[in-house]
Amino acid sequence: MEKLNLYTSKKRRVKLITLIIFCAIMLIPGIVTRVVLEFQWKSKVEELNLTYSTTLDIAHYRLRGNESDLDVLESTVKTYRMKADLMRAKQRKTVDFIKKAYLSKKAIKTIFNSWKKEKEDWMVLKELSWKDGIFYLDFYEIYKPGIKSASIILKNSLLAYGNVVEKKEFDVSFIEGLKMQKVVMKLNVGEAGK
Repeated sequence: MEKLNLYTSKKRRVKLITLIIFCAIMLIPGIVTRVVLEFQWKSKVEELNLTYSTTLDIAHYRLRGNESDLDVLESTVKTYRMKADLMRAKQRKTVDFIKKAYLSKKAIKTIFNSWKKEKEDWMVLKELSWKDGIFYLDFYEIYKPGIKSASIILKNSLLAYGNVVEKKEFDVSFIEGLKMQKVVMKLNVGEAGK
């Protein structure tokens, strides 16, 4: 059997349900795009708020223009600056302490290394003390006058670690052409070249 179209002059009409479906299909991509973009925008704003909360608070104070809030903010900034200055001062003190301790250790090593008997020089330690980064060294030395004395060598080697003040209390002749002297040295550790 053959299909015959008896209504050849009939006009095709769109049904209302078909029209609604077509409109919904056209609106869905726009709505989805808007929802996705809004979600991304809100999540990005939230992430920035968590990351830069202090900066955003400052901007919020500036935008509102409330003078009492600005005064509170200014006092908070001053407080943090004072704390930062105190921390810098503590850091400087710690660095100075570590430097002095390191130089003190090196200075003590130099003193004891020079205490070895060199040729015909003899050194007898009377006092070695250390207080507040200052070494006090009091010793007797017996040496030959023609040779550079160990106290001069010690002084020259200690100059690398700080300011050395040397005081010779006496320098007298001793037995068989030897001389004896009493030397008092004061070494300020960490003040090299002053």
